[in-house]
Amino acid sequence: MGIQNDLKAATSELIEYERRISGGRASISFRACVELFFRYATRENDDVPDFETLNKLFIARGHHFVANALKSRLGIAELGHSFVQDGMMILTHGRSEVVTGVLIRAAQSNKNFTVMVTEGRPEGSGFKAAERLTEAGIPVTVILDSAAAYFMERVDIVLLGAEGVVESGGIVNKIGTCQLAMVAKLYNKPLYVAAESYKFARLYPLTQADLEDNVDNDVEKPLFPPLLTGMEGGTATVKVEEGEGRHTQERGSSGTLLGRNTVFDSGPGVAAMTTKNPSCDYTPAQYISLLFTDLGILTPAAVSDELIKLYQ
Repeated sequence: MGIQNDLKAATSELIEYERRISGGRASISFRACVELFFRYATRENDDVPDFETLNKLFIARGHHFVANALKSRLGIAELGHSFVQDGMMILTHGRSEVVTGVLIRAAQSNKNFTVMVTEGRPEGSGFKAAERLTEAGIPVTVILDSAAAYFMERVDIVLLGAEGVVESGGIVNKIGTCQLAMVAKLYNKPLYVAAESYKFARLYPLTQADLEDNVDNDVEKPLFPPLLTGMEGGTATVKVEEGEGRHTQERGSSGTLLGRNTVFDSGPGVAAMTTKNPSCDYTPAQYISLLFTDLGILTPAAVSDELIKLYQ
């Protein structure tokens, strides 16, 4: 059908546009969402009598798809917050709106818990996540990305988002997720993933090398950029763990440097150095306990069956 060919061309253009504006790669979640919408919008159109009716049908399905995507986060929060109990220490990594929703919903249920967030280099996404949680009244401690193993024995559960959930039941997520998951497994800590079903991708990576087409490993960034964050207004207080003690820092609407970070961009040897800053890595299913999704609470083994249903 001609309209399907037009939609395929449009999806390709969307993916290419997203690739350009995001610095060279289209995110797995974006591509999975576009592919799923194409499948959803073009389902069972053989009996539609004319183009005008078909066009209205596509628009209606588009609105329905977006509405369901927005509602999915609320549903995941309702499912996931029951796994958060009083007195827990929860470790998270990166910035995920779904994870934030689960934690805020748990706090709204009058549960007292604390959250430990990795700083999320190179862009400092952990501080952005900590800011949101602090504004919701949730106690937050920010730790170095490299300190996850040091603090893991204090943690009760690990709660992560995902850029993509792949056919094996593993996930593609912010760089550092895989090593964090391996440490959690070593310490017998449950690791839960909160992700919308539109992030389920028809991909089957076996190693990190299989992500080469999906992850831009050659983005030139400072080796150790300062963690500079701006705020819409007011101040937020976040605990920052350093050494054996703690100190508290505040930052205002203009944004301030967090910690004692220095941009490593000068010196006689720097020009000859090569930096690699992959944005994502692959975490195998064996390190994941459960997935909280708008399709329900799933084991990693159930993901492949759900993918088949989604694309039928």
